[in-house]
Amino acid sequence: HANVERLVSMVATLLETSSLQEGRIEVHAEPVELAPYLQQLLHRLVTVRATHPMQLDVAAGLRVVADPRLLEHVFENLLGNAAQHTPPGTSVRVSAAPSDGIIRIEVADEGPGIAPEDLPLVFERFYRGGDPTRRPSGGLGLGLALADQIVTAHGGRLEVASEPGRGTTFGFGLPRADGDGPAPSSGGLGAG
Repeated sequence: HANVERLVSMVATLLETSSLQEGRIEVHAEPVELAPYLQQLLHRLVTVRATHPMQLDVAAGLRVVADPRLLEHVFENLLGNAAQHTPPGTSVRVSAAPSDGIIRIEVADEGPGIAPEDLPLVFERFYRGGDPTRRPSGGLGLGLALADQIVTAHGGRLEVASEPGRGTTFGFGLPRADGDGPAPSSGGLGAG
């Protein structure tokens, strides 16, 4: 049963990635208050919370303009990767703060980090870095590529900073919902 669910999830990710690349998925952006949105999302990610303490550092009232369904994919991928590639018991922190008319969001872990030679490749489709003999099973190497495409569709850029032995931080910016930042186009990826 678990293998079937994993296969269905992988096929859905493949289809979503393909649709995003071809501009067939529209971004239905709306104001999203980050603190309650992330609290609900973290509550649903039971398997991640079971092995990794979650820290949420998001002030009340911070709102972004985003498609909540697509944004969920970004956080599921970033948090899932953090849990998958770090030792159990290490914490994962999600933070958000205003910065230059946007809201800067970061997901940081305390894991082993990403090797410098792997950093430029982490957003490539089907790329699975690290030592294959120590790599967790599952996954197609599409999660970060999909997350990157979704952030790009919202007018942002997904970035990564990592230091071996000290952890990894993924960060991106989204437009503020209070009108301080540029709103993303309401059309598909091909629009604009």
